[in-house]
Amino acid sequence: MLLCDPGYAAGLPGLTTKAGITAARSYVAPGSRPVARERERAVRATAEQIALLDDQIAELRRKLERASKDSFRPLRAIKGIGAQITCTIIAELGAPRPGFGDEQLAALARVAPLEASSAGATRHRLNRGGNCRLNLALHRVVLTQARTYGPARTYLARRRAEGRTPREARRALKRLICRRIIQAWRACFDQPLAAAA
Repeated sequence: MLLCDPGYAAGLPGLTTKAGITAARSYVAPGSRPVARERERAVRATAEQIALLDDQIAELRRKLERASKDSFRPLRAIKGIGAQITCTIIAELGAPRPGFGDEQLAALARVAPLEASSAGATRHRLNRGGNCRLNLALHRVVLTQARTYGPARTYLARRRAEGRTPREARRALKRLICRRIIQAWRACFDQPLAAAA
């Protein structure tokens, strides 16, 4: 919008709001030349596309909310895990399988440290392999818990008191959350899905 009309930001709400989309749908470009009318058509067409995407996103969020509440309640019971993260975990992990536990989840989600020792010094480095989507989901859970969940805040404070950096403390919390996620993930599939509704 700023490319079409530099004064847009001062006079109209952002396109991330319903009001902004509505305003862009009826946008009138300054000036009376044909290029102004072309700008109007371009902005209005873009606004229609944004409105359609906004409706599709809202519908998808409603579907994820229903699916996660009906079938995956144990995961939703973990503080910081909402509909989107629940469905991300289920989509990435699928159904439980033998031999897949919290250690495998930590490795898959890139939160299991790798040993990088040399010259007699033992140290660890961050695991760059694995599933980025799972890692992002865990990162969001950790950030939410660090802000709003008392036990997680206490855990992080204890790790910091042990001399860990804030980043190392968050990684430790991610590994702890992996254990809870594995238990909840298995519990989601212990009962028939119809019984969970």
